[in-house]
Formats: sequence, structure tokens, C-alpha cells
Amino acid sequence: MWGLVAGAAAHLALRVPAALAQDQVKAVPQYAVAVVGDGAALRCGDSTVFYEVATLKAGTVLRADGESGSWLRVTYPAGTRAFVWADQVQPAASGRTVTLTRPSRLQAAHASAGAQGSYFALLDADLPTGTELTVIDSAAGSDGRVLGYMVAPPSQARAFIAKSVVRKATEAEAAALAAGTPTPTPTTPPEAPQGTRPTAPTLTGGAQGLPTPPLPNPAAPTTAITQLGPAGDAVSPQPADSLPGEPTSTPTPTSIPAPTFTPELAPAPAAEVAQRPQATRAGLQELVALFERVRQQPLAEAEIDTALAQFQRAQEQYAAIPGEERTAQRLSALIELLRVRKQIRDELAQRQARTTELASSRRAVQEKIDQLSRQRVYTLIGRLTPSVVYDGSRLPLLYRVQSPEAGPARTLGYLAPSPELDLAGKLGVVVGILGEQRVDQTLGSTIITPRRVDVISLEPVSGLSSDSGAPVPTTPVRP
Repeated sequence: MWGLVAGAAAHLALRVPAALAQDQVKAVPQYAVAVVGDGAALRCGDSTVFYEVATLKAGTVLRADGESGSWLRVTYPAGTRAFVWADQVQPAASGRTVTLTRPSRLQAAHASAGAQGSYFALLDADLPTGTELTVIDSAAGSDGRVLGYMVAPPSQARAFIAKSVVRKATEAEAAALAAGTPTPTPTTPPEAPQGTRPTAPTLTGGAQGLPTPPLPNPAAPTTAITQLGPAGDAVSPQPADSLPGEPTSTPTPTSIPAPTFTPELAPAPAAEVAQRPQATRAGLQELVALFERVRQQPLAEAEIDTALAQFQRAQEQYAAIPGEERTAQRLSALIELLRVRKQIRDELAQRQARTTELASSRRAVQEKIDQLSRQRVYTLIGRLTPSVVYDGSRLPLLYRVQSPEAGPARTLGYLAPSPELDLAGKLGVVVGILGEQRVDQTLGSTIITPRRVDVISLEPVSGLSSDSGAPVPTTPVRP
């Protein structure tokens, strides 16, 4: 039964991160948003608990198609990466592509921890065997062996970004996103140490990464900014601060002002970080990775207590931050799973301790029995109890002799009653029996006809050791 409980807990723990990322994500009609400041974190889940997959610059335009509390689900922008393990693919001779040899959901590439940190499933469903992926880079371990590949993410890949670091895109930005206008190449990530993946690229776009719009000139028309994005239908020009569905007039191209970014509409990432300095120091974005590492440890050796303290501290910090109640609740779910694993570990340890103690007790009892048997003091040693079978009604009256050690009792034989020996007064205690032993074929039991029955103690006795190593009593009882 404990195996089933432990297995169920491990399976639930394995599923938790994906469940958290998908919790109550509401699909919405697609619309474009733009990042309002440099350093915006694109994450693999809808909470700061989940690790970053990219760091975006101001003006990067994304297509949103889902909402979850204070988070938006968005498509992966150009220049980002996914990760696939080497044992799941067959590389092409050119090295430019790899082909899946088995179904895979791929991994969301960690922006800084490389291959070893890229544990989170990228897709909701497996890509089929035979899917070809474009290789961006390979990841090698310290021994030079290829661990996996950084590949271009498929079109169905999704990530999450906080609503507080984006604004509604202008009509010009949305049109550029729909048209797929090219943007400057993402910045090259620094070389990562061996055994890890290179840092995910910092995407460019918007105010710093897009072509600089010309200043308004009464004598010349003003052009709009363009931005790279997946293909889609172009939309009619509309003022940047208007909402979907509001009636607007369509201005001529010469009347469209150059869009300006308005960070004041939403706090920049730096402001978001400033609200939770202690949470940042605790590295909360890595808590799910910590949970995964502890889950993979052998249960008897897992650092569950230390991890619990970290999660509880982080949960308290998030609970005190306005707007982070959902994050605190999700951390509580992980805390509960850790507590279940701790309870299972502790109870298994207690069972093991009891088993060890019982085995030690049995060995001590058996050593004492062997010691007495070698001296031929008693024919049989055991605990004298009444018999519910040989109770004198249908079958003859006999007393049952059970094995004296702790644990499940074994029947060693049956003792014939003797008025001179006061057997009824010795019920429930360990006795040494001297007498004749025989097997009664009619009853199918071992029967002892006693000549002497002594109450004895099986506590260890002092004395010299025999050749076999068993203790020898200093004053053995002789018949």
C-alpha cells in the first residue's frame, strides 16, 4: 500500500509544474501588445515562480491569445529558442536540422541556466515522430558529449508575460506584426560554460530595436514603425490609446503621427522588482527547479525539510505582496506536496526502525534459546497460552506453546495438562519445558508430555562464550 501512496505522490509531483502553468488560462481573441521597458521577463509559466525563457526590450510586439490573472499568454517572438534532448532526435548530416525519433513536447529553454535548467515542457501535446526542427546551437557537457540542441520553437509554442510590463500595441505596431516586417537581429548571447546552454538571446524591438521613425515634419508624411511577428491579417489604423470596438475615423497616411511609447501606462520591470526585494534575493523564480531537484532525490535522502523552509519563507513573502495571492496559493500547493513526501519518508523510516528493532529482538531471543538448548536444559522453550482448538470440548484439553520472540507467533507444539505442574498459573509467560516430545498422527500436532515446566527469562545473561560465540550461563538449570 505504501508503494502505491509513494508512487501516486511522485506522479502528482511530476505533474504539478505543468498544471500550474495551465491553471485557469482563459483563451481570448488575439490582440497585439508591446513591451513598455527594457528587461521584461518572458517566462515559461504564469507566475514569477517559473523561469525566464527570454528578456525582452522596450517596443517588442507580441501576439496575446490567453489571460491568466495578471499574466498574458503570448506567442514566442523571433529569436527565442526551444530545447530538445539529444536522445530524442537524429541530426541531419548538414547539422542544420534534427528530426524527432520519438514524440516530444520539447523543453522551454532556460534563459540563463542552459540545458540542465531547461526542464519545463514547452508544448501541451507531443510533436509526432519525424518532425524536423531547425538547429540554432548544440549543448555539450564537460566531457564534450552533445547533451541536446537549441532549436527554433514551433508556431504553437507559448510563453507568459506580466500585464504590468506591456501595453496595447498601436495600430501601426499591430499592422507591422501582422505583416511580419523584419526587425534587427537579436543580440548574440554570451558564451555559456561547458555543460550549460548559452544564455537565451535578448530580443530587440520597439524604441531601441526598431528603425527610428522620422521626426514629425509638416512638409513630409510621417511613417509608422514596423515590427517582426507571425503572419496575420492587417488591421485598420486606429489611435494607440483607443480600445477594440471603439468607432474611429481612418486618418490618411500623412496624418498618422509616429507612435510613442508610454511606460507610465504600466510600471517598468524595475518597479516590479523593487516591490519584492526579499523575494528576489530568495531566487523565487528557481523554486520550481528546486522542487524538481528534491523530487528526483531518493526519498530516504531527499532534502525535504530544507526545501520546505525555503518554500514556506517564499510563500509568506508573496502572500504579503498585493496582487501576488495566486502565486502564494500555488506555492502552497507545492508545499503540501513536499509535506506529503515528508510524511511518507518519516513513516517509512519509522517502519524500518521498528523492523530493525524487531529483528534485533528476535536475534537476541534466539541466541538465548540456542544457548539453553546447547546445554540440554529444556526440551522446548516458548510462551504458554490457552488453545482455542484443543479446549477440552470437542478435542482434548491441551496448552499451546508459541514462539517467544516479538512479532507474529508460531505454534511450537502443545503441552498435555499436568495437575502437579500448575500450568494454568503459568499462562502468558515464557517457560522452559523438560519432557517427552512426539508427533500425534491423529491430531496432526506435536505433543509434549512435561516432567518439568519453569518460568524463565530470555534477557541476556553474563558468562563466557562457547566455541560458537553464544553466551553460556554461569549457573545452568539441570533436571
